[in-house]
Amino acid sequence: MSAAAAARAVPSVPRSGANTTSRPHRCRRASRHRASTSPQSVDVDRETADDDENRWRTLSAPPAWALASDNPPLQGNFAPVVGECVVDDLVVDGVLPRALDGVYLRNGPNPAHEPLLGARRYHWFDGDGMVHWIRLSPGGSGTAENKASYGRKYVRTRGFEQEERQGAALYTGLRDINPIWDVLIPRLVKKVSEWRNPDSPFWVIQSKNTANNGVKYHAGRLLATYESGSAYELELGRDLRTKGLCDFNQTLGTVDYWQVYFIYFCMGNSTDDIMFLFLITGLTT
Repeated sequence: MSAAAAARAVPSVPRSGANTTSRPHRCRRASRHRASTSPQSVDVDRETADDDENRWRTLSAPPAWALASDNPPLQGNFAPVVGECVVDDLVVDGVLPRALDGVYLRNGPNPAHEPLLGARRYHWFDGDGMVHWIRLSPGGSGTAENKASYGRKYVRTRGFEQEERQGAALYTGLRDINPIWDVLIPRLVKKVSEWRNPDSPFWVIQSKNTANNGVKYHAGRLLATYESGSAYELELGRDLRTKGLCDFNQTLGTVDYWQVYFIYFCMGNSTDDIMFLFLITGLTT
């Protein structure tokens, strides 16, 4: 359920090396606790990695709980990575075409904590949304940038922030839709407390809006979407700060948040209009 979007020459994402000084490879890594992949800050540089191969092995390594699982969505290319990173000095082999200038973003599931009911119950769609980006700076006439940088950041949904404060998973996933009362009751109380603008429709309680199914840049907004909930807006910059739910210029009201969820979206071929495929569930007649 990954998706991608491109934004060409976006000013708010600076070119690697522009107006900056040399810096180590910053990576937000997890604590030593086995059940967590949530971010805490350390440096991944030459002091902790002997060479580039070890550095990338470190950045790509799954958490221990995922390595111990035989659940296919936690293996191979589907396996989650640990922590958030910004790496400015990617090695460019050759010369970047001058027309290839901009930012490429990809969103996909990356669980920040060991699943509440164990790794065997994890579903591919359950992982917290993580947006990866790569910035290509080929340079223009008379310049010699030819640089690339990479970063990744979690979408700070309400459920993600709640679990970060707790330090553990609090929601179930798509494989566990039957009532689990010690999960359902506290999550229901939480949802009712956000009755003005919940981030998922009325029937989504035990699982959370992970904002993991797509990313789209439209009308000056970068949106992270989810199949069973509303879109979250991100700030298009190196930090990819989560700004909160997108209300589409205040066109979504309370009833809309409780009954509408977005599935997929696309751009019109001859217009700048964005088209959503969405469902409305039955709070109104």
